[in-house]
Amino acid sequence: MDQQTAPVTIRSMTQVLVALASLARVQQIQIIGSVAREDEGKDLDVVLVVDHYTYASYLAYMWRNFGLYGSIVVDDFYMSYTEARYEAAMAVLKATPRQIDAIDEALQLSKGSIDVQVMPVGWLNRIAEIQTHLPHDDANFVKKIAADARTLRTSIVQGQVIVGGMDAAK
Repeated sequence: MDQQTAPVTIRSMTQVLVALASLARVQQIQIIGSVAREDEGKDLDVVLVVDHYTYASYLAYMWRNFGLYGSIVVDDFYMSYTEARYEAAMAVLKATPRQIDAIDEALQLSKGSIDVQVMPVGWLNRIAEIQTHLPHDDANFVKKIAADARTLRTSIVQGQVIVGGMDAAK
């Protein structure tokens, strides 16, 4: 996942986003970080919005497999656990090997990288609560990423996922 060599844009990462949007449990994709703010960045920061059960499963997977328990504060959950978050997301989203291969192939072709966050539906209206679920040395981190969030427009045409532009997240 970390083979990035070129600036990342929505356009350069379209196939990655199509592959992520095809995951059955993903209800919405939001773009955060530099690509949301400036249309270009060193990687693509994405939020996969899922139902509450899937989100709880994601947190449990992270805690069980990577030692992230609520009482342990990790210096930087977001930087230190990029690969772990991706692994956990694919596991709880029940991504098939074919879907994971499609994402990995799209990443290789784009020469880009992604940083995946999994958040529950309505997370933008529950920022303080969500922050308590995720250890971070910045107590306002979730608030900061929420400020940048842009919802990716997707549609399905003749069984194919089509990626459009971005709208302000609500």
